[in-house]
Amino acid sequence: MLYKVIEYFGPGDEKWGAFIKNHYIKNLSRFDSVDGILCPSKFTPESTEDWKNCVNEDAMIDYITNLEYASKVHKKFPKARLVGLDCGKNNDKDKTLIGYDIIDGYKDVSLITNWGPHDKNHPLKDFTIQDNGLISDFSIAEQAVKTFNVSHGKDPHVKNCQIWAVHNPLIS
Repeated sequence: MLYKVIEYFGPGDEKWGAFIKNHYIKNLSRFDSVDGILCPSKFTPESTEDWKNCVNEDAMIDYITNLEYASKVHKKFPKARLVGLDCGKNNDKDKTLIGYDIIDGYKDVSLITNWGPHDKNHPLKDFTIQDNGLISDFSIAEQAVKTFNVSHGKDPHVKNCQIWAVHNPLIS
């Protein structure tokens, strides 16, 4: 599992009201997506210790490789959220799982919550999205990816998009 420390976005945020008003998903009561536009990463590796504990790959340096270090980073940003992420299929019974996000080919933007949020013809308009902005089941997320590939398969955001299981690592 990988970890990210991300900026909080949701109820109480000054941009929340406008987002809900203009978004095709009307049932959101919180926001657990890891969308990099709405919830940018708070971690940027700077020290030798940071670099030893991050994914040293293009577009992934803000992903932390272990929970202990991620918790240490999280303490520096008390209003931020700490999330766990993995690409595994077999997460549906994991008690820390809060849903599945579909992250674009650039490993940053959620195709669920940030793909044309004002678009009434959103490719997932007929899918059930949880009140936290995520999909509840891996098989439904797979169907969503197929829908994106049919409707927008040549778009660079859709190409190489991935299903990420989003966890709350603070649940024990």
